[in-house]
Amino acid sequence: MSRRTSLILLLFVLLFSQALFAEKLQRNETDLWLAKKAGIWQHGDDVGFFQAKVYRQGSEHAHDRVVIVVTQVVGKEGEEKMIHQFELPTPGIKAYVQDLKLKALDDKRMALFLDLEMKAMDGVVLREVYLLNRLGKYKRISEAKYVDIYDWQ
Repeated sequence: MSRRTSLILLLFVLLFSQALFAEKLQRNETDLWLAKKAGIWQHGDDVGFFQAKVYRQGSEHAHDRVVIVVTQVVGKEGEEKMIHQFELPTPGIKAYVQDLKLKALDDKRMALFLDLEMKAMDGVVLREVYLLNRLGKYKRISEAKYVDIYDWQ
């Protein structure tokens, strides 16, 4: 076999294996880790709920994504329709979402408490707090304070 043919064959095998690996990663590496639904919002005759979902992506050095879904109840059967969905920029630190809590503040707003456990520091839990509203807007009102122990001397 010529050198050129060998090189083309090697390139083909590499591209094919990369495509298979990417497909496997896409299918299996994003998992719903935690989900909670709470807080009825009301505006006039409209009623709905807030949902918080945590997706853990990857296995080694995993990354968490926090997605908020605002739903509205429609029809007499009580079916829910998604009206807003957005992702929070958290955890912004090297941490995993250990737990979350939703607490209604009034008929339009919720507080979301995220308990974050830092990587390689089991038992060290930090908390971030967000304010959410029924219109799909959010504001971080308390950021997790931490010191990177690997950079600290």
